[in-house]
Amino acid sequence: MEIGNRVPAITAQRLAGAGLVLSGVVHLVLTPEHLHESSILGLGFLVVGLLQIGLGLVFARRVEPALWSSALLLTIFSLTVYVISRVAGLPFGHDDARESVAAIDLLSKGAELLTAGALLTT
Repeated sequence: MEIGNRVPAITAQRLAGAGLVLSGVVHLVLTPEHLHESSILGLGFLVVGLLQIGLGLVFARRVEPALWSSALLLTIFSLTVYVISRVAGLPFGHDDARESVAAIDLLSKGAELLTAGALLTT
């Protein structure tokens, strides 16, 4: 299957899978720090990271278009929570309502944008 006569579906899925795994690893690396700040933040990072890595590994092994919408929803959820945490702040966790942007954030969110872009080409 080809996407828009340019990118084969397998290529889009592999790009999405790579983005999911990279962002998932970042979420898992940051889980202990966020658990220290708030159990709900830490648990959120853990769950999102495990789901991202799990989906990314599935995408690396076989074409699973049925999971693309789930991966896209997870990615949009993660990006949305991130933007809210930077613009308005979350009602739990940090003493300062809004978090600042860190370099590792840009790595994770860049990977998620790659994921979304790859999945939206279908």
